[in-house]
Amino acid sequence: MLLYFVSSPLTALIYICSVAVPVALLCEKAVTKYFLKEEASGITWYPVGRLCVWLTIPPVAMFSAIFLYFQLGDIGLQKILAEKADVVMDYYRMVLKEQGQNIESNLSAQLNHIKTSFVDTAPALFSVFWMTIIFLNGLLAQTILIRLKRNERPSFVMSDIELPQFIVITFLVTVLVAGFTTGHLEYCFINLAAIIAFPILLSGLGVVHSLANKSRHRLGILIILYMVITFSRWAALVIILIGVLDHFFKFRTRIGATKL
Repeated sequence: MLLYFVSSPLTALIYICSVAVPVALLCEKAVTKYFLKEEASGITWYPVGRLCVWLTIPPVAMFSAIFLYFQLGDIGLQKILAEKADVVMDYYRMVLKEQGQNIESNLSAQLNHIKTSFVDTAPALFSVFWMTIIFLNGLLAQTILIRLKRNERPSFVMSDIELPQFIVITFLVTVLVAGFTTGHLEYCFINLAAIIAFPILLSGLGVVHSLANKSRHRLGILIILYMVITFSRWAALVIILIGVLDHFFKFRTRIGATKL
């Protein structure tokens, strides 16, 4: 409602459809109870790991629809993004020339590398940003309810995230297909793999949280971790790898049984 008055009705509508509605649906899912034979009481809350999997559905659906739309039009999403990036880069070069700066071959090569990197990963970057906004809004809603003592479900933490097997297998298959295809299919599956990796990243962070909880310097460790992940793609890949390995080797169970 605030966005409606401070920006525009269109911005407010986009926010409601892309963030508010998904967060509301996830919150509704979070307070769902269902029967589980493994639990002593037979009743348990909807698993946090499955909530994380639901985060991937909107971006996967949107990316698939957009990719198919441009693909069926014989244009290709990658080509469209490349053309838009060329316009931005040409404008940036023009600004540099107007400022009297010489565009050397090294700078030109760097600009081309940035453009290529952006075009190849733009759908995944947008999707990860989208999922992060939904995730943070969900956490904010949980925090507010806890402060007001209106929460139905007990508070959960990052170390509670345990993913269902199908999402890990889907991620591995998607990575495998991306490695053995070329062209438009490779582009499609690389971005799909990056999107599906988001809940696995959260699971990997859960492992690190479990380890950090054993240390007296928990806050410092987590601050450094999130700063590194923010600025390093390789650090994020390492956390994703930890999330995959944790699914098969149960690192959190071993950490929980270890006294540091």
